[in-house]
Amino acid sequence: MSGPLPWKRGREEVQEADSLASENACKVNAYPAFSCLFFPVALPFPGIGISIKILCLFAGTSKEGCLRRQGNPENQERRCPLRPRKRRKVSIVGAGNVGATTAQKIVENGLADVVILDVREGMAQGKALDILESGPLLGFDTRIVGSGNYEAIEGSSVVVVTAGFSRKPGMTREDLLHKNGDIMIEVAGKIRQHAPDSVVIMVTNPMDLMAYMLWKVTGFPRERVIGMGGALDSSRFAYFVSEITNTSVSNIQTMVMGGHGDDMVPLLEFSTIAGVSLKKALEPDVLNHLVERTRDGGGEIVRLMKDSSAYFAPAAAIYSMIESILHDRHRVIPSSVYLEGEYGVKGVFSGVPVQIGNVGLEKIVLLPLSAEEEEAFHKSTESIRQGINTIDRLFPDLGRS
Repeated sequence: MSGPLPWKRGREEVQEADSLASENACKVNAYPAFSCLFFPVALPFPGIGISIKILCLFAGTSKEGCLRRQGNPENQERRCPLRPRKRRKVSIVGAGNVGATTAQKIVENGLADVVILDVREGMAQGKALDILESGPLLGFDTRIVGSGNYEAIEGSSVVVVTAGFSRKPGMTREDLLHKNGDIMIEVAGKIRQHAPDSVVIMVTNPMDLMAYMLWKVTGFPRERVIGMGGALDSSRFAYFVSEITNTSVSNIQTMVMGGHGDDMVPLLEFSTIAGVSLKKALEPDVLNHLVERTRDGGGEIVRLMKDSSAYFAPAAAIYSMIESILHDRHRVIPSSVYLEGEYGVKGVFSGVPVQIGNVGLEKIVLLPLSAEEEEAFHKSTESIRQGINTIDRLFPDLGRS
C-alpha cells in the first residue's frame, strides 16, 4: 500500500483533494448534464442525454451554471458551490459558568462552531478542550476554540457577552455599574473592530444598562444588540406555573416584560395554560405568589448555592435566541431592546416581546396592555432610565449622541 493513510494526510492535501473532486463534479464532458447526476458513467443515448442536460441546466448544476451564478467566467475560474459551506461561528466573551455552559449547548447540538474568549490565562482554552473531549462520547463534530485574543472572534455571526463581575456583599449598584461599565467599553470596542457584522446578545448584569452601553460604543443599529433577560424570566415563570399546577411545561406559555430585575412585569393575561389565561386559571393569591417568586428567581438560586448564581437556565435562554438567529426562526422571545416609542417609551433598553431572526431584532410585538400592566411597565423603564442617567454621568464620552 503506497502513500499516506487517509487519516494521516495533511490539511492542505485534504483540501486540495476536496477541491479537485468539486471541480470534477462540475466538468462538462460529452454528456455534461448526465455527469452532474451520475459522475462515473457515460450515457449511450444522445436524446436522453440532451433531456437530462436541460434538467441539469435548469437546476443550475452544470459548470457553466456554477460560474454564471458566482461571477463572470472570463475574469476567473471560481470554485463550484458543490463544496460544503463553512459552519457559522458564535463567539462567547467570558468563560465563566454561563459562557461555558452556553458553548457546551451550542456544540453538542451542532448549531455552530464556537470561540470562547477569556482574559484569564488558560481558562477558555481549558474549558474548550474539556468540552471537545466529550465529543466522541456524545457524537458531535462541531468545533470549539478557547482564546484570550479578540482576533479569534472575527467572522462571528453572533457574539454573546457574559464577561463581568457579579455583585458582592457591600457593593452598591453604582459600584457594580462602574466596574462592569469599564469592562463593557473595552469589549464593545473589540467587537466593533473584529466582528462588525455580528448580532450581539448581552448577558452581563445589570443587563439592560450594559446593553445600552454596548449599543452606544459599537454604533451598531438597534437590531443587532439584544439583551437576554425576558427569555430567562419567562422560562422561570413558566416552570413555577408548571410546578404549582402539576401541568406539563409544554402546555404553558408565559410573557414577562420590563427590566431584568425587581421591577419586571409578568403579563398574566398573556400567560396561559393550554390557552387559558392565568387570570382565569388561578386564584389571585396564587398568582401573586408566582409573580413574586419570578421576580426573585435569580436571588432564590443565589441563596441556595451560596457562592454561585444561576447558569443552566440562562444558558438555555441564550441558546434559544442564538438558534432563532442562525436558523432564521422568527420566534417571538421576550428580550431587551432599544425602544424608539414602542409602548410609549423612548431611549432605553427594556424587555418586550421581540421577533428574532437572522438580522437580530425583526420587529417588536405590541400587546394591548391593561392600565395596571402599562403603569408597571413604565415604572420599570423609568428605573432603567435612572441607571442610564448614571451611565451618562460616569461615562460621558461613550461615542453615540
